[in-house]
Formats: sequence, C-alpha cells, structure tokens
Amino acid sequence: MQVFVIGPTKSGKSTLAKIVQHHGYTIYEAGSWARSEFAQINTGPTDEFSSVFKDNLTAYALNVLQRNPYYSVERYEAFLRTHTGHTVVVGVRNPDDFIHMLRLDPHNKVIVIDSDKQSGGTLGVFERGLKVIEDYLAWKNSVGTSVDVLRISEQCVDEHQILAFLQGDL
Repeated sequence: MQVFVIGPTKSGKSTLAKIVQHHGYTIYEAGSWARSEFAQINTGPTDEFSSVFKDNLTAYALNVLQRNPYYSVERYEAFLRTHTGHTVVVGVRNPDDFIHMLRLDPHNKVIVIDSDKQSGGTLGVFERGLKVIEDYLAWKNSVGTSVDVLRISEQCVDEHQILAFLQGDL
C-alpha cells in the first residue's frame, strides 16, 4: 500500500510521516532527490528556511524536470526496487508525478493536510499543483474509481485517527 501525505510547505507532512513510520511504514520524501543533488552543487545559502535557498532549490528541481519530466517518478521507482511493504510518500506537489506514482500500486490512501500556509515565488509553482491533485482525486471519486482520502487540519494531527484510516477503520 502507498500512502500519500500532501499539503503546503511547513504544514506538518514530515511530522505526520514520522508518526506512521513508528508503525512499520517506510518513508519516501518526494523532494529528497532534489535536496540531495542540490546540496552537492549549491554555492549559495544553506539555510533551508531562507527564501533564497528555497528559490534556488526550486529552480534546480524545475530545471531537472524540464530536461526529464519523469525524473522524480524514476527516483521513486528506484526507491521502490529496494524497499518493500507499506510506503508513505511525503510531499508530492507535481500532479503528473502524483498520477504516475499512484498507478504504481493498486492500494492507495491519501492524507491531505489543510493549512492556510501559502508559498510564493518559484515554490508557489509546485504549491499550485496541490489543487490540481485534489481536483484529480475528486474527479476519480465522481467516476467511481475513488481513492481513500483523509483530510486533517495541521492543528489536529490525531495519531489514532490516522492509524484507523490506514487500517481501513474510518
């Protein structure tokens, strides 16, 4: 089973993933490839909370994806070849990546973290993809091929509710 955790930057996606990791799920950070590769070439600020760092990292990721639109999906597929069991995919914001990743396993669940946080600049390009993903999930529901979705507020992350959802008890 794949569990996707989506939401805006700094809404608690990684924190939520760490909760379920303690229950046997393997974590895959969707942007890990970009952060890892960018760290090797970055000559600018290294503070991940700096707007300059975020803009430079996002520009790097966009450049890679313009050369190979499936690069992120290919990195995830490589991860899956070395990891078995339930996977929590954290932070997919690219609708194309989401659809491709969703198709890799017939058993999917999505946790959407609602937040008022918004990002501008180049990071906003990816953040806008969240709306497209949510619209896609709504469309799948309307045609009878729905994916189980749990919406939670970033202020109300309830471990018991999340585990009940993952076990099919909600």
